[in-house]
Amino acid sequence: MSANQGLVPRTGEELRSWRVEAGLIQSELARRLNLTKRTIGNWEQRGTGELPPKAIRRLTEIVSPGATDVHETWVAEAERILTVPMEGRDHVEVVAEQLRAIGLLLLDKRQRGMISIPDAWIG
Repeated sequence: MSANQGLVPRTGEELRSWRVEAGLIQSELARRLNLTKRTIGNWEQRGTGELPPKAIRRLTEIVSPGATDVHETWVAEAERILTVPMEGRDHVEVVAEQLRAIGLLLLDKRQRGMISIPDAWIG
């Protein structure tokens, strides 16, 4: 993931790669997000694990400042996920990514008032 792509990191590994490529140390990223260095470290320690929705929302603010709102970023990320070729990838990984894309699209629709999803369903 290139820091210039404007895609929001979604795993701990991607966050660390993005941060390093952007030339930021954990404390600087924490300052920009109004968080603690420990929070950034905890997020990065997730490795290939999904970042919490709070992290993705916060990161959107600095990674994709051109987006008029976080929803545009959700839709763009879902489109990116759904266009990644499946060849050579584990089927479980592909299905997990596709479900994540569907979740992002549903969040967008929920925020726009087009569907109702209980808060308890959203991590």
